[in-house]
Formats: sequence, structure tokens, C-alpha cells
Amino acid sequence: MTSTDDEAPSSIEQEFDAEAYARFIGQIELEAIWLASSRIDNRVGLRQPIRTEVGVESRAGWAPRPSGFEVEHAYAVTIQGEQAAALEIEVVFGLAFASPQPMTEALFGVFADVNLPVNTWPYLREYVASVFGRVGWVPFTLPTLKRGVAA
Repeated sequence: MTSTDDEAPSSIEQEFDAEAYARFIGQIELEAIWLASSRIDNRVGLRQPIRTEVGVESRAGWAPRPSGFEVEHAYAVTIQGEQAAALEIEVVFGLAFASPQPMTEALFGVFADVNLPVNTWPYLREYVASVFGRVGWVPFTLPTLKRGVAA
């Protein structure tokens, strides 16, 4: 990304290099993914709301390890009923990546938004569908996660 003389690039633009990021992604390997924790709060029992809105929020963090890095990716899913939250799901996935090149905060800023959800979203979709069945509701499938397309 370029800037004009009177417009300085942001710190993220200064630190981000698309080619370096592509090289980083090319050399990592996902070694393991696991369920680190989960919490389900069904506030309406078997009375599945007829009209719902689904909200999904996420956060992620990382830590180095000798042969790469580990990531904790947390999701909060809220199924909003007619008047209040009917179901809340919190789930945290742990991931271990092999990486000869160390992870950095600048790389992780992009990784957490682009590549990490591609790895964890299928697990979240399955988990949410399974939770719906376990609370006695008709299963629900989260929509497809799309990256790299205009919203």
C-alpha cells in the first residue's frame, strides 16, 4: 500500500508485508487442534425460539513454543430470541502450529483475522450444530465463512 507525502501510513501498514506474510503462511503446519473449554447457557429449555438472530464474536491470542506457536481462539455465540438471549455458547479451541519462522504480533494481527478462522470455523460450526441437538432444538448450521471477498 502506498501513501502520499501528507498522509503517513499507519503502524499496521508499516509492519505488514504481503509477500513476507505469504511466505510465513507457506511454512507453517497445523499439528493439532483441541477443545480447550466450553460453556453453554440455555435460558429457555426446550422452547426453541421461532425467530432468532445469531451473533458470533471471537478473540484470539498466541504464545511461542520451541517448534512454533500455540493459539487460543475463543468464540462467543449468542442466539437471540424474540426478547432476550435464548442460548449462549462460549467455546475455546487450542491450536498448535509448527513454524520454523517465529510468530510476531504484526503477523498474528493478520493471521487472527484471515487464516485462523479458516482453521477453526468448521469446528465451531459442528460444535454449534451439536449443541442445538443436545439442548433439544432443531440443529442449526452457521453460514460459510468467507475470507478475501467483498462484504
